Amino acid sequence: MLLIVVFPLCAQTDQNILVYVPPVSGTGSTTQDNGIFQNLITRELNAWGGITLVETPEEADYSIIGTLRSPSRALYSLQLILVARNSVNLFDQTMRYGTMEEANAYIPSIMFDIIFHAFANKADEDESFTQVEILPVIPAKPKVEHETEPGSDEIWKNRPWYFSAGIFWAPRLYSSDSMVSFNFANISLGLYAEYCFTNISNQKLDFLKFFSIGTGMEFVPDWIIATKKNGDEYRNVILQIPLLFNYVLKPGDIYMHKPYLGLLFNIPLLPYTTVPLISLKTGFQYGVKIGPGIGFADFSFSFDFGKSGLEKHNQNEKREYNRYMLYLGLGYKYGVGMPQRGKQDL
Repeated sequence: MLLIVVFPLCAQTDQNILVYVPPVSGTGSTTQDNGIFQNLITRELNAWGGITLVETPEEADYSIIGTLRSPSRALYSLQLILVARNSVNLFDQTMRYGTMEEANAYIPSIMFDIIFHAFANKADEDESFTQVEILPVIPAKPKVEHETEPGSDEIWKNRPWYFSAGIFWAPRLYSSDSMVSFNFANISLGLYAEYCFTNISNQKLDFLKFFSIGTGMEFVPDWIIATKKNGDEYRNVILQIPLLFNYVLKPGDIYMHKPYLGLLFNIPLLPYTTVPLISLKTGFQYGVKIGPGIGFADFSFSFDFGKSGLEKHNQNEKREYNRYMLYLGLGYKYGVGMPQRGKQDL
């Protein structure tokens, strides 16, 4: 059947049909969709012999009018109408798509139908109008050299929100002019929320899709041994509230990493030591897709803006020291929310 259809189409390529393609109008999944579809349509036309693209509708035998629409947030459509020189609509097809990857696969078969009608109606531009809507007819999946397994889509690493929990080895160094103390046997727990700017719709702010901000709660013990004197040691538990700015990297199919920099807001839960309100924190998180979420290893370093002290209630206690903190941990994060269509990594 395919050979029967194609043969007469090719036999008429000596007719040199003149076609005008105006800019695609309307709004699709992104502001780039209009230009992308314009390029796809002209690419298909240029691939056919016997078709010449012209600059104005007045010199064209046919025009191909493209219009984008958004029936819902998750679904978009492209309508293509073949219009004859006498303004008669000869053929109409509507393609619905969710991502540009889908659209790129549909376009060749749709343009084949339109070009076929252009050749078939060359002799009679007043042929009656036919309307067909694709809901959609899915073409054969394009071959890729390294095809991913079914279900390994990109949504998991393009969600707007991530919630995570982690456990950390948190060794600490306390230093002053008169003492140096280490706390190696230190374990902390953390709960976190992170917002990724994946759904930015403003083209000027499109660079933000590589960034995220995060916060949460960390509970970290403090244990300082001021001197070897019996009893001269002090414990506390610090509630740390991070405010982190992350640069999100998504190499390959299963990785999601982020170097980050930010602040910790420190709240001591016991009265035995004092700590500065703010610390600086910097680190790197190495993430790998595990199940529906992301397992990660995290390494970071922080230090206080100011000195800590002992026994806040004791006015005679004047000793102060600096804190330097490491964090080595493992955790798991889970994404929620859907990325805006067209914002996924393709």
